[in-house]
Amino acid sequence: MNRLLYMALPVLLASCTFDPDLGGKFFPCMQDGTCPSRCVCLEGQICVPDGPDMGPKDCAWCEDGQTVCREGQDVWCAVLDSDPENCGSCGNVCQLANATADCREGTCVISGCLEYYQDCDQLDETGCESCTEADPNNCGECGVVCDDPPPSFCEEDTLIIHLDTGDCVDGQCKYQSSPRPCEFGCDKGACKNDPCLEVTCNQHQHCENGLCVCDEFYADCDTNNQNGCETYLSDVENCGECGFSCGDNSVCVNGTCDCANGFGNCNDNWGDGCETDILFNEQNCGTCNLPCDPGLTCCDGVCVDTNTDRGNCGGCMTFCIGMTECCGGTCIDTQLDPENCGECGNRCGPPAETCCYASCVDISSDSNHCGECNHNCASNIPCHEGTCGAEGIYCGNTTCDFYTEECCYGANGIGCYPAGECSTRIVECDDDSDCGDLTYCCLVDSNQYITKCNSMCSINVCSSSTYCSDTDPGTPYCCAGDYDGQTVNTCSPEYCQ
Repeated sequence: MNRLLYMALPVLLASCTFDPDLGGKFFPCMQDGTCPSRCVCLEGQICVPDGPDMGPKDCAWCEDGQTVCREGQDVWCAVLDSDPENCGSCGNVCQLANATADCREGTCVISGCLEYYQDCDQLDETGCESCTEADPNNCGECGVVCDDPPPSFCEEDTLIIHLDTGDCVDGQCKYQSSPRPCEFGCDKGACKNDPCLEVTCNQHQHCENGLCVCDEFYADCDTNNQNGCETYLSDVENCGECGFSCGDNSVCVNGTCDCANGFGNCNDNWGDGCETDILFNEQNCGTCNLPCDPGLTCCDGVCVDTNTDRGNCGGCMTFCIGMTECCGGTCIDTQLDPENCGECGNRCGPPAETCCYASCVDISSDSNHCGECNHNCASNIPCHEGTCGAEGIYCGNTTCDFYTEECCYGANGIGCYPAGECSTRIVECDDDSDCGDLTYCCLVDSNQYITKCNSMCSINVCSSSTYCSDTDPGTPYCCAGDYDGQTVNTCSPEYCQ
């Protein structure tokens, strides 16, 4: 749609609005017919391009009865009562299902239907809703319902009877037919000498040899022919014959008693119904007279060993989840249980006394599981008594003999000393050179230690005043002090005595 609609406008034109902020200049409309942002048409006007009967691009008034419509930069005039592209409101395009549409009094209405479609419900808003080529309620034309089959006819000695309802195919009602052999021949749409031709039967009955008999699975239990064969013989209270009850926990299928799921008629007596629970009965497990072997339990109709069955561990319907296994009726994580390591009953004993991921290991000496599962010692570092060598300990730029020495904080700082002597050495470090990377020699002043390598100090042990002033300008002096009979130099804010 050309929303400018300038050909429908009157010849009377008005100049674009005078804009004093832009030097008092007039600005013509753009090539596409829209006014530039600096040229604003008056209220009720639209911007139009050149036309055979118009002057230069300019602003113009809409005719009486028209409405100014705007959408973005588009501005146009429209009669909302009759314009199918602006019906009732600007931009409301009339579109109806399977129909062509028109606008009347601001409402979209049907002006015509597409081929094969009709407006059978006489509602404009639903369009031409019915496909009369395939609609059995409007077949060929509105109101034609496919419920009137053609009369029966003879085909040799067979009577062809049409079903009561049909389908709509290509706008025509089509009915399925059912053949019925005529014992005495067929003539004029009926079987000759048929004793049932004049017989009318009641509900759930049909005629055989001139007599009304009950349909399959129905019976006349109240002996009242007026209501026909009123009783359905697939009911648990009338199963197969009038008044025969299948009893408790039972169902009736096609006139035969059967047991509901989980029950059995183990005494073959329908008088007490399906009396036996066969889901949790060791003597009748899953079916009647099928006992479980000794030691097994019947769970949900299956004989299981509750000592080992993951789905029935320790009792029916107790599930072992994840990586656990059923060991002796308990769900066990065989990945980590030393009594059931890797499998039920596999007990880890000395020296392999711990279970790590389904394997028995000695955490006192296993370098892959040192001290605890999955604690790996560094390459070429052995595991001794659950500890990985000197791993992670900075010991005076050397590694101690793993079996005869240990890393101690001694009088000369951190170093290797004979095993068992660490407790006799109370002075750990003299200055930072005795400590590892990113650690400092700090005053501790305790009964066990006087100095110690730490990552942070409240009082630094010093070797010179330069070190103190560099470490903390607030304590610039390195002064000697007596701590538990030991001389220790520490940083001080006051000049040394």
